[in-house]
Amino acid sequence: MWIQLAIMGLLVALFPLIMVWVSSDTNKYRKLTWVTLFITFDLVLFGAFTRLTDSGLGCPDWPGCYGHASPVGAQSAIALEQNQMPDGPVTHTKAWIEMIHRYLAMTVGVLILTLAVFSWR
Repeated sequence: MWIQLAIMGLLVALFPLIMVWVSSDTNKYRKLTWVTLFITFDLVLFGAFTRLTDSGLGCPDWPGCYGHASPVGAQSAIALEQNQMPDGPVTHTKAWIEMIHRYLAMTVGVLILTLAVFSWR
């Protein structure tokens, strides 16, 4: 599961990284810094959305979702929890909101590590 989550974080982070590298801007480091700042701000806003929709327990274990890297693999466990507590905190929608927030956090982590490597160079 850890490897699947790491691959998911890298794949999601590839989009902004490719955007920066194919841009015509000569200062790629500055552009990557601004993209990272923007996505970090989005992460904070999406965290508020996650909290306001009470989706924080959509996938109660961390970092995955019932031992899987996404709610797709955990559909049976989510359905079981939802049947036991229909008004409880676990639903398919809340699980996706929580996991999207985690994927976005992994993306920010990869971008920050990329910035650290480039600033070291």
